Amino acid sequence: MKRFLFLTLVILLGTSAFAEIILAPEWSEFCPVEYLNAKQSKWSKNTDYWYNRRLQFETSISRCNSYTGNDLKSCYEHIRTVETNKNKVWDARIEQQRIESEKSTEMYNRMQTINTINHLIDTIGK
Repeated sequence: MKRFLFLTLVILLGTSAFAEIILAPEWSEFCPVEYLNAKQSKWSKNTDYWYNRRLQFETSISRCNSYTGNDLKSCYEHIRTVETNKNKVWDARIEQQRIESEKSTEMYNRMQTINTINHLIDTIGK
């Protein structure tokens, strides 16, 4: 009888050791460090964006919690895919803002050069 209980215990522990561990996505996997604890903001579009996105993420995770097994794994994979795609859009937007800022700076510097030359010409012409 002891041998039977021991074998049953070994079989139960052995099969559970091979069970797949499914880890939920973490917000920190997708969010830039400076926005991890973002609060709703009237003054910063970026902060507000990450705040709202975190709320959506948390809602998605809570929906997945009703699943188990492969359904849970698929749900988490879907969240990871969606968040990765959102990050690609975010990165493209930030890159576009950087390019526009560089163009504005370049245009400002050109205007400053032209103004300096015009001022020099006006000074020499007097």
